[in-house]
Amino acid sequence: MRIILRSRASRPRNGSAIILSIMAIAVISLASLAVVRSHKRMNYKQSALQARTEGRLVADGLIHREVAYWRTVADIDASARANATSPPDKTLEDSVRFSKATIGKRSVDSGRSTMDLAIVLYDKATVAASQRTSVDIAPLSP
Repeated sequence: MRIILRSRASRPRNGSAIILSIMAIAVISLASLAVVRSHKRMNYKQSALQARTEGRLVADGLIHREVAYWRTVADIDASARANATSPPDKTLEDSVRFSKATIGKRSVDSGRSTMDLAIVLYDKATVAASQRTSVDIAPLSP
């Protein structure tokens, strides 16, 4: 009776190391894709938050500019005040996001020297970015 013993070194390999390395590469690839997608989503959210904050600040600035204009123009009589418009803001022409920002709705009550304002940041916007009602626009006294 003859016993033949084989050592592990003499056994042929089945390719399990290659399969394990390919699986490890696949897992690392999927993990890196998840990280990239998460980072991309975070950048989109950050950009949207920044644009929303800038829009609110621009709208509030336009309201303050409009009120300051009407308070300093004291020589316009009450009937002309209702139909007059303030000069456009030239500083927003260089802005990529808010170059079309305008005063969308304005109503002037000459008797009480008040104004209702609504600022629209885009051409086809249906909702005002900022609005104020009954703003006092009485001329400033010297």
